[in-house]
Formats: sequence, structure tokens, C-alpha cells
Amino acid sequence: PLLLRSALVLLALYSANWLAQTASSLLMARLGQQALRTMRNDLFNHLQILSLSFFDQRPVGELMSRLVNDIGTISLLLTNNITQVVSSALTLGGVVVMMFALDWRLALSTLLVLPMMVGVTLVVGRSTRRAFRQQQITLGDLNATMEETIAGQRVVTAFGQQSSALETFDQRNEAQRLAGIHAQELSFIVPPLMTALTEADIAVVAGFGGWLALRGFTTIGTIAAFAAYARTFSQPLRLLADLYNQIQAALAGAERVFELIDIRPALVDAPDAV
Repeated sequence: PLLLRSALVLLALYSANWLAQTASSLLMARLGQQALRTMRNDLFNHLQILSLSFFDQRPVGELMSRLVNDIGTISLLLTNNITQVVSSALTLGGVVVMMFALDWRLALSTLLVLPMMVGVTLVVGRSTRRAFRQQQITLGDLNATMEETIAGQRVVTAFGQQSSALETFDQRNEAQRLAGIHAQELSFIVPPLMTALTEADIAVVAGFGGWLALRGFTTIGTIAAFAAYARTFSQPLRLLADLYNQIQAALAGAERVFELIDIRPALVDAPDAV
């Protein structure tokens, strides 16, 4: 009977987990798209009140890139990653509680790697944000070139400037390629470092646990449990580090969006204007 009850409880937990994940995915999809719609409306409405001199100085394609691509990076963060951040934080907290409940000394040895993981993520993250910002800038330039060339294709053809248009587009396209490679290279640095630190953490737990076991302070079973906990502990940390890179990409897009929103029109109607 106890085995049957345990199996039924486990089945109920798995079912509840599936329902919760499905509900959260649907909810975040709705919230993310609603936030995306609101941000696009806010930015587009703001563009309607800016002075004509602003549009004389800004390529249309670059503005469209901010409306579509930059806001899109924010939407991806809201839709896909918020629930992962919450679940990773809860998993991390649960694992830490269980480790201290088993053996506080081994728990402290497991947490030694935490400052290094956080430090690596923060240091690389600052460079990643600058790289993603540059990637968004070059993408805006590329979109501006495409929009201007296609919109003025009659002029380009009439004056035989196809070669010049192709050369300009190739330069913008190459700049976008290089910026994208640089941003992705920086974002790929963190996962291998996290993996190396995780393996080092397991080695520390095994070595220190073996020393404690030889002196009768712990058991081999506890050491084996902590080796598993150390790996489980690192999984949400690696996920959070990866999400941190995606957050940097979203912040790079958000900076370009709010840069436009912060621009004030040169002419402002009086409060009592007709």
C-alpha cells in the first residue's frame, strides 16, 4: 500500500508539473505579445509627435529596425525566459536547503564555486552587452540601406548606380556579420567556463568529502549524494548565466528603443492650443 500511495503521489506531481508548465507557457506567450504590442504602440505614437527635422536626420529603415528588431529582442526575453528564471531560482534554493540539511560542511565546500560563477557571468556580460548593442546598430544600418535602395530603385536604375548600391549593401552586410560573430563568440564563452567550474566543484566535494569520511565525520553515501547535488546545483546556475547573456541582448535593444522615446519634439503645443 505504501508503494502504491507513493506511485500515485509521484504521478500526481508529474501531472501537476505538466499542467503548470503548459499554463505558464501560454500565459507568458500572451503577456509577452501584449507587452510587445504596447511597446510598439508607445514608440510609434511617440514618433508621431516628433518634429520633421528629426525625420530629416534619421533613415527610415533604421527607425523600422528599432520598431521591429530591437523590440523583438525584448519580447523574446519576456516570452521565453521569465519562467525559466523563476524556476531556476526556486531549484537553486531547494538544492541549497537540502545540502545544508545533509551536511553543512560539504554544503559550504559546494558553494565555494558560486562566487567564481557569478564573477565570470558579470564580467563577460558587460562585454556581451556592448557587443549586442553594436550588433543592433549594424542591423539598423543594414535595414536603412535596404529600405533606401529599394524605395529609390527607380533612381538607382535610371542613373546606373546598381554597382554602387551593391557595394554599399555588401559593406553594411559584412559589418552586420562581423558584429554578429563577435556577439555570439562572447555569449558562447560562459557555458564552457561554467562546465569547467562545475567539474572542479565536484572534485572539491569528492576530495573534501573523502577527507571527512576518513575521519568519521560523514559517510560515502552522503558524499555520493553531494556529488549529485553539486551537478544539480550547477544546472540552474548555467541556465541563469545563459539567460544573463540573453538579458544583455534585450537590454541592448531596450536602450535603442528608449533612446527614441527620450527624444523631445522641437515644437510643443501650448496646453490651451486649439
